[in-house]
Amino acid sequence: MNVRTLDATINGTAAAHEARVELTAEDVDAMATASGGLVAGTWRGMLDDLEIDERVLGPWRLEAPSPIRLGRGVVTVATTCLRHASNARWCSALDVQGRPEDSLVVSAQNFDLATLKTEIDPEYWRRWVTVGKPGTLMPGFAATEGGPLDEPQINSLVEYLTKAYPRPVKGAKR
Repeated sequence: MNVRTLDATINGTAAAHEARVELTAEDVDAMATASGGLVAGTWRGMLDDLEIDERVLGPWRLEAPSPIRLGRGVVTVATTCLRHASNARWCSALDVQGRPEDSLVVSAQNFDLATLKTEIDPEYWRRWVTVGKPGTLMPGFAATEGGPLDEPQINSLVEYLTKAYPRPVKGAKR
């Protein structure tokens, strides 16, 4: 993930504070707020708010605050559910305390993958074909990026991909 900005603010004392973290990356924006305190080396608190806007999957919001505990060798997060605008849910619970029964439970409900597709336009395909995806195995195919395709070939491929893989066009009325 290519993080563009990461802002964090904490107000209060070690024993009682509120925190806010905002992240902007290439394909995702996220914001989280939490409140709690540090006692005897363990932080206990609540994840009060979580908003994730991901380019492909769209917007997700925390349904209800979730208790969290973080300490040396201990991470617990009570059942935490995110809800999508399409009414899909993604829930998880984490209990790691260095025991054989440590667990991560994940469930997904009401996923209609058609509603999770990103809105795109031909520039989406042009970017992927031309420069690829930095930091991954997806190379750029443009001659300017060391690839084999010239501008007319890229235009032809973008036209084909736009027709072969139709998706809602960004900004179009639904």
